[in-house]
Amino acid sequence: IKENLFVLDTVFYPELRDWNTFAETYRYAVQKEKIELAIIDSVTVLEAYRGALKYRVMELARYNQLHGVTALYINQRSAEHWDTYDMAGGIGLA
Repeated sequence: IKENLFVLDTVFYPELRDWNTFAETYRYAVQKEKIELAIIDSVTVLEAYRGALKYRVMELARYNQLHGVTALYINQRSAEHWDTYDMAGGIGLA
């Protein structure tokens, strides 16, 4: 499994928190490394504003659809206050 595993770690590589950097790196993994499955934990870090996050996830979903990639998206948002969508878990705890 290790030979076929690509990890885009936004804690170890904070530059991946920038959407353009993440998108280019992700595109490389899809097109050059021919990944077929992506598990993105967590999309929360891609955008602080939930409206913008919605569009980022839609962009990823469309890109994956066009390139035959199956993806699981994990969104860690707090449910403590109704509709606040604050970060929970991951970097939100750090």
